[in-house]
Order: sequence, then structure tokens, then C-alpha cells
Amino acid sequence: MAGFIMKAKAQGLDHWLAGIHLVEHGNTNMAQVLPFMIEIAMRVNSLTGGWLQQPGHGFLANGGGWGADYKGINSVQCPVDGTHRFACTPGSALPFFQLMAQQTGWFAFGYKFMEFKKVHYYGRAEHNMGGLMQAYCRQFNACDPKHLGSADWERFLSDDVNGLGFSELAAFVGRAAAQYPHHANVIFVGDNSDSIATMDDAGKASCAAAEPLCAVQAVSHLFNQAAAGGGGWDGRLFINGIEDASTETIAPGNSSDDGRTLTYIPYDPLSLQGSMAVITNRQTLNLWQSWPRLSADYNFLPQDRRSGHHRSR
Repeated sequence: MAGFIMKAKAQGLDHWLAGIHLVEHGNTNMAQVLPFMIEIAMRVNSLTGGWLQQPGHGFLANGGGWGADYKGINSVQCPVDGTHRFACTPGSALPFFQLMAQQTGWFAFGYKFMEFKKVHYYGRAEHNMGGLMQAYCRQFNACDPKHLGSADWERFLSDDVNGLGFSELAAFVGRAAAQYPHHANVIFVGDNSDSIATMDDAGKASCAAAEPLCAVQAVSHLFNQAAAGGGGWDGRLFINGIEDASTETIAPGNSSDDGRTLTYIPYDPLSLQGSMAVITNRQTLNLWQSWPRLSADYNFLPQDRRSGHHRSR
């Protein structure tokens, strides 16, 4: 990270950089993750002359797993092993936002609706968010894994004991919002193969007919509830800007207006075939602009996707 920043500075291009991003690190232990985030910011500053501390420069850091697991974030204490460089009384509550505010112009947690494959929960390996949710249902008799509703997803994502701890993240950010408005933030992150697409795919085989997009509705509702408690929850970095005919995710010659990309060009740069006309995916654009305050009917997905039928790919 620091090396890239210094190369950009040397060429007079670092004004194009907003900051750094810690992405899919896989660690679900927040007692390790939070101190590590502070250490990363300190190290980058030590190698760049304090670049992250300048106004407008910041740090976006995904939560546990690949970004959705925040269980335990409220109870993280200062490390007792003495290996960290920041000042913190061992055994006391980690003053995360205070320490991060000293190192960055802004900070945000990245929330990504994605768990790595074969993650070990509940004593066995599970696959991705859909499999993890269904395992939660079976393990705790909390829901019917084949007929889920948005309330079931909310319970799983929020559960701070057996689920993924979204409730802890909301409380952690809300408490710091007034004192650290530039650092108590959450950005919904992802790309065309996960985030909204993952939420849709996770529910296809399990959402009850009355709520075909139960996972989407659950995450949207959780974000809106959290925003009412304080902090910044409107940030978004979850849709690719463009797709062309060489990367399209649906039948050839069709635009993927399904929450994955903002624009589509029906041209294949590999075969040099097709048109260069730019098509705006208007339903996806509407989703992007309205997140997390989505419309009640969730019409941003085409009817065949909302009814649970896959298009040919």
C-alpha cells in the first residue's frame, strides 16, 4: 500500500487516491482484526510521511470473514502481549475510534455480504452466506432453512452470540458517531459477482414465495435501522461501472440490468464484434442511487430473477 502511494506521489498523481482498503482478509476474530487495522494505518503513515493523516485521505476496512462478520467487536480490549506500537492500557477497552482518528482523515468499515468458501462454523465446513444461513437454522432450530423470510435473515445477521453480529457493529458505530463523525461509518462494498448479486443468489433456493428477495430486504432494513442510531451508513461501493460483451453475465446480446453493473456496451473487444453504444442499466442505477433506502417492491431486479428463475448464462 505504502509503496503504491509513494510511487503516485513521485509522479504527482496521489491526488487521485482516496485512501487504502483492507479487503478479504478472512480473519473472524475482531480482537485481532481491530488492533491490526490500527497497526496498518500507523505503518502506512510511517512510510509515506503521514499521507493517511491528511484531510480527505482515509481507510476502508472490511470486517471479519470477507466482510460480514462483526461478532465480538463491542468487547475488544487493548492487547496484553506488548507487540503493538499504539498506546493502550492492556486489558481495558480498545479506544478504536480515538486511535484511528489520530492516523486517518476518515475511516469506514466495509460491510460485504460474503463469507469465504468452506468457512468453519458450528463444527463443520459451510459454503458461502446461503449455506451458513441454512446451517444456522438447523443448528439452533431458529428457522426453516428451505422457507426463509427477511426476519430470519435479520436474526442470523444480527445475532451477536451465534450469528454474525451486525447488531454489535451498529452499536459500536452508533456510540462513536457524535464524537467521530468522519470515522464512525460503514460502506456497503462488493462488485458484480457479490454484494447485491450474492444476496439475490443466497435467497433463490430458500426464500419463501412471499419474499423472493428476503436477504436483500433484510440487509436493507438493518442498514436503515442502524442509520437511525447514528453514524454514516449511506456509503456504497458495490456495483461495477461497466460491462461489455466479453464479460456479460447473462445471455449474449443482453444487458445485465440485475444489480451488477451500471452500464453495458454490446461490444466484444476480443472478437471486435458488436456495437459501441452505451446502454444505461436504469434499474441498477436506481438501486445504486437509493441504497440503502430501497423501494418496498424491490423492482430493481427483472421479473424472471425475482421469481427465482435463472436466465441462461
